[in-house]
Amino acid sequence: MIDKIIETDILVIGGGLAGCFAAVRARELGADVTLVDKNNVGRSGCSVYAAGMLVFNPDWDDDIDAWLEQFSRVGEYLVDRSWAEILLRESYARHRDLVSWGVSYYRKDGTIGFPEPGEEPSRPLWLKSKYRRTCRLSEFGSKDKMLLARKKVIDSGCRLLDRIMITELLKKDDRVAGAVGFHVRTGDFHVIKSKATVMASGMLSFKGAGYGRQFNTGDGMMMGYRAGAELKSLEWGGIMYVIKECDTVIVNGPTWETGKKDDITNAKGEFFLGDEGNPGAVTLILWPLEFHAGLGPIYHEPYGVDREQFTEEIRKYEEKSEGPWITMLHRAGMDIFKDRLEQYTAFVGARPGGGLRINSKCETNVPGLFVAGDASGCGLGGANYPSGGTGMMKAAVSGHRAGQSGAEFALKTEKIQLDESDIAMYKDITYAPVNRESGFSTDHVLTRIQQTVFPYEVHMVMHEKRLQSALTMIEFFRDHFLPRLRAVDLHDLRKAHEVRNLVLGAEVLLRASLVRTESRGCFYREDYPRRDDKNWLKWVLLKEEGGKMKTWAEPVPEDSWGDTSMSYDERYSLKYTR
Repeated sequence: MIDKIIETDILVIGGGLAGCFAAVRARELGADVTLVDKNNVGRSGCSVYAAGMLVFNPDWDDDIDAWLEQFSRVGEYLVDRSWAEILLRESYARHRDLVSWGVSYYRKDGTIGFPEPGEEPSRPLWLKSKYRRTCRLSEFGSKDKMLLARKKVIDSGCRLLDRIMITELLKKDDRVAGAVGFHVRTGDFHVIKSKATVMASGMLSFKGAGYGRQFNTGDGMMMGYRAGAELKSLEWGGIMYVIKECDTVIVNGPTWETGKKDDITNAKGEFFLGDEGNPGAVTLILWPLEFHAGLGPIYHEPYGVDREQFTEEIRKYEEKSEGPWITMLHRAGMDIFKDRLEQYTAFVGARPGGGLRINSKCETNVPGLFVAGDASGCGLGGANYPSGGTGMMKAAVSGHRAGQSGAEFALKTEKIQLDESDIAMYKDITYAPVNRESGFSTDHVLTRIQQTVFPYEVHMVMHEKRLQSALTMIEFFRDHFLPRLRAVDLHDLRKAHEVRNLVLGAEVLLRASLVRTESRGCFYREDYPRRDDKNWLKWVLLKEEGGKMKTWAEPVPEDSWGDTSMSYDERYSLKYTR
């Protein structure tokens, strides 16, 4: 193992769509750019699985006020409307960027191609319901979008480094000045000195069920926190509904293609999702509440038609969706068209929308650190996921903005001279787990984390006593397991650093959840079962202060409050009880 030192204007950490947009934009502005990913750029993270992107264009008769109203209503008035408007208004330009990169879309006539400037692609309403009536999802024409993004990064002249696990940000004079990490195959230590750093490393997940979540372990968020950056809106838990006998399969069935509905019932055969009907992010909290009431298990009812009638429709669905779910179920001996499938809701981690707090230029409170994509806490989602395709829209727009802001910062900033003693300290921290002869295995600690945060009664149907009990265990893991964490090889060393970040991430999640003493959207407190607009139209924030985790709340701007004169039942369509 050798030391490798790289000097660059812009370091981008994370090779999903946000990181690729940041890298390309910074390079367009003349910056020297290095993009690193702990896996392989183009083949990891959630961007790979996206079926489409939300694209707003007033020339297609899109009404900005109507779209923002949907975001506010679905997000239950905690959406940052200023950021939501930025994302919507800039989404068309980023859509055109993707077309120029070679990303295809479905056209209105059902063919796949490259829309001309101004041409409206196929844009179905995503899970149309009383909650979602406006926003339309532009459907990608193939699954190779991220490989095309990788090619664009390389063609633009960026330096691309695969399989580099970044372990810590370098900081000097209260400014981020790069990062350190190691190659997960060779073990070579990498010191990357930069004038600006863009964090685009994805969301906080706990390696649970569901697609694209095995590698999103909150690394960037936690590195940013340790560097002094503020975190925002990380109390909101992400829930996914999965097939019990095939744990990685999440069924958003081919409802657009077949015209069938995903009917969900309890053990008594009762439909419990109310007027919404369809499963989706808005109603996900109703699943664990039904189970908590003793009405489980939960089932996905069969479509009740011959799948052979929909051969072409299924082919289209599996070409563009995250799956191919139908084929995966079929290989497991299950058929959504004729079988009643038991499902459960799995807690996966923090929901997109929370992360490192940023302003409209994607700057954090720490100079030199910018954030994009799911690692950013721009307050887009509020209390619920507003619409399909918002993740890719946020990645593209915030990535472009972070790349531009980072480049402008770097090109007018002098290089910082780093102390070799500080780099040596970070190197010791990086390799400490693999140098230990004894200790706790990464698998043991990961399992204990999952056993603590995954049960539905901890972070789906919450209560102060249960949250505090889980926090006590996480603090024990932090103080007892982490100082004795042992890795057996380089692959395990990467996992050790992921586990380190997950322990901190679990503490963040639980502390933020204890602060919010109400229920709202998919956040349900059994001890505070109603929304509290008087006290909780607020965002929860956290930061490190004096070695402790400080939490506080700040009011949401009044333009996000909605019509507060409405009655509770009018204002909140989602009901926690039937």
